[in-house]
Amino acid sequence: MNRARLGLYAAVWAAGTALYLPTVRYDYVQDDRAIIFLNPAAHSPGAALAAFGQPYWPQPAEAGLYRPLTIFSFALDWSLSGGSPAWMHVENAVWHGLVSLLAVLVMLRWLPPAGAVAAGLLFAVHPVHAEGVANIVSRNELLAAAGMLGAVLLARRRIWIAAILCALLAMLSKERGIVTVALIALDDWLRPSDRAPYPRGFYAVLVAMTGGYFLLWLRIGHSAVADVAPPFFGAGTLGRLAVALPALWRAASLLFFPVSLSVD
Repeated sequence: MNRARLGLYAAVWAAGTALYLPTVRYDYVQDDRAIIFLNPAAHSPGAALAAFGQPYWPQPAEAGLYRPLTIFSFALDWSLSGGSPAWMHVENAVWHGLVSLLAVLVMLRWLPPAGAVAAGLLFAVHPVHAEGVANIVSRNELLAAAGMLGAVLLARRRIWIAAILCALLAMLSKERGIVTVALIALDDWLRPSDRAPYPRGFYAVLVAMTGGYFLLWLRIGHSAVADVAPPFFGAGTLGRLAVALPALWRAASLLFFPVSLSVD
């Protein structure tokens, strides 16, 4: 790999990181307070490990979910910085830069280097990521994305154990990591014709691990989940769909036309 290409890759990471460095001025806001500032499990690695089998939302909240790796990352930051929100914002910015770089490496299979870098830069600066980076607590998005993309790349290199570990890390960061096996299978299906398919044993381990995580989530995360979305109070299935589908369409449209972003 030549220096020019390495420089372009570094530029993508730098762009994704630098864009969010101004967030160092921000304090803990909204869910940051309950998940990090007021949560003893997020204040030391030992406490995070002791709470590994506990829901993501600490008591007295009843929102459940299960993201122990995200809590552990906050605990490391708290120990290193004394609970500085500025430090945690910098960490989020660095993670966003890394995810942007991983996106470039994934796209190199289908695009020339210049095209992959251009796509990575678009990914890095796209405003749809604002909440996922500017909110400290949204690091779960960044960790899950890094785990999923890392698993895809490691599977391409046929480093099976590392790919499986990345998939597990994605799931333990946020529930959406459960789709990692599907992403790997899709990438395998789109492989060049001169490449052999991934071994069945690799898929068997991935599927078993995904199933195990799902059962663990049902036991720990789902059991405490409360219906806390006010628009859904008292609504049946059709009423919920009437609210959710237009919102989903709006969110999808912002991927292509991010011209009207708002806090909701």
